[in-house]
Amino acid sequence: TLSNSRETLWVIINAPAENLSSLQESIPLLSPDPDDIKQWQEKATQNNMELRAAKYAVEAARSKYDSSHAGHYPTLSLNASYGFSDADNSPFGDTFGGSETTDSVIGVNLNVPIYSGGFTSAKTRQSLSEFDQAKALHEQQRRVTIQQTRTAYLTIKASILQVKALKQALISTESALEATQAGYEVGTRTSVDVLITPGNLFRSERDYAKSRYDYILNL
Repeated sequence: TLSNSRETLWVIINAPAENLSSLQESIPLLSPDPDDIKQWQEKATQNNMELRAAKYAVEAARSKYDSSHAGHYPTLSLNASYGFSDADNSPFGDTFGGSETTDSVIGVNLNVPIYSGGFTSAKTRQSLSEFDQAKALHEQQRRVTIQQTRTAYLTIKASILQVKALKQALISTESALEATQAGYEVGTRTSVDVLITPGNLFRSERDYAKSRYDYILNL
């Protein structure tokens, strides 16, 4: 298992995982700052990128829905053009022939849609449904963001307590090992007891180490 874990780490860092440093024996157990779950919840709802993206999606869907109504509205367009031509048909220049023409046109076009086969109405209903969907997804992401934030906060608090508790368990297991060895020497404990107690100690050391690493990762 250790060898496979080193191979997995190699995939991540693209280098042999040979000399790996462990955590120092004493690490500071810091609570989230500020130590207030409501403030973290507020920070998350303001700064979470997925929630921001969902908010922009709602705004885009609202704009699309508003613009879909435009298919029912009359349109008024203004067109303007200007043309100039200079034609010279005489070999002696403009003095003996030729013509100049200037043409300016301005037009206004009013288009009033009467009926377009229900396409505009169907498109508007579709845009409304997409707008409702975007709002629902935004609300879902808001709830997920709050849940993830509160879970992360509570996990940190629980990790601190777990590290402290497993440290005390390790101390107790070490004392139990010493007591078992002393009892074996005076004949009150058997060799089986002496063999079982170190196993408990190793498990306590493993659990204590894992709790410290879990705390770092959770933090």
